[in-house]
Amino acid sequence: FLGTYEPTKSEQNMGMSKGPKGGFVLANEAGTGKTYVLGGSIKEILEAESETKVIYVTTNTQLVGQVKEDFKNLKVKNKPIADSVLFATYSGMSKYGEEQSEDTTPPNENLQEIFDVISGDARVLLILDEPDSNPGSIKRLHAPPGQVSRGQIFQRIMGDIRANERNSMIVFSSATVFKNPGDARYLAPSGIFGEPKVYQSDDGNIN
Repeated sequence: FLGTYEPTKSEQNMGMSKGPKGGFVLANEAGTGKTYVLGGSIKEILEAESETKVIYVTTNTQLVGQVKEDFKNLKVKNKPIADSVLFATYSGMSKYGEEQSEDTTPPNENLQEIFDVISGDARVLLILDEPDSNPGSIKRLHAPPGQVSRGQIFQRIMGDIRANERNSMIVFSSATVFKNPGDARYLAPSGIFGEPKVYQSDDGNIN
């Protein structure tokens, strides 16, 4: 966690300011081991700060199982790191902040724990795996009148995690950004490059 990181003079000349940053991008081709890099990072963070809450969001439950399998040999104090990670899918996370009524399905126990962590005071490591690959995930900001888009929901999630000076960390893991760095602009609304900006096309997607 960067916390009160002081940038060097050259970093200041490039526009980097002091204090917690918007997050990190882990970009490489599919199949090159990004998941193992994330697992090693989680292990080191939990070894240094065991109270950290780790939330890992990916596209579907099948990939959740695959990530758990990839993490099985990584342990902290003889405990698999997967046991300390809260896993979720993008569709599940889209319930964050949803008003509960007779017509809505309440979040399950795992999701409710994640939502409590996001809105709480604990230091959080939020990992967003391939955040652009799921149709309508954080990439889409427009929504029909009276509705909230998934992109707006994730802006809220990231804003709440960055709040309260918790020095939390957000990591975006994506092959898309590696193939064409220009495509990284879809991450601009997340605030990872500074003040959140929106570059939006007529269909509501980030250009």
